[in-house]
Amino acid sequence: MNAQIPIPSFEDIRKLLEFWIDQQDKWFYFETETIQIGTSGRTQYAPKNIARHASTWDEINEKLQYSQSRITGKIHNVVSFPPSLLLEDVTVFTVNLLYDRQKPDVVNVEKRKKYGLVFSQITYYEPVDDIENFINNDIRIKK
Repeated sequence: MNAQIPIPSFEDIRKLLEFWIDQQDKWFYFETETIQIGTSGRTQYAPKNIARHASTWDEINEKLQYSQSRITGKIHNVVSFPPSLLLEDVTVFTVNLLYDRQKPDVVNVEKRKKYGLVFSQITYYEPVDDIENFINNDIRIKK
């Protein structure tokens, strides 16, 4: 059995591009995929006299660490191939995430005049009405 990847039709792509073209000169917040950057934790071994009768692993307490780019910017243009957004007045926030904490750790903030964002990189987006208020107060990007 051959698994096939569904290829969007020309009409699907046209609708997608039309949506984003209608958003030109508007502010947005974007999130990209999370990437695992490490693990931390501890491993506790069973005492030797018990280890002969049981597994030598007693406890593993592991925390996965992830990194993600979170982006604010104004849509300047839409490119059809690859389907992309060209943003201007961009701020890229690099955040590290530990799922035992609610608040992300902003580790880097970079401002750019222009930035390209391929649609396939976007995992979440939302429009932003007041960009200054959003950058200063939203906990997803606040230091």
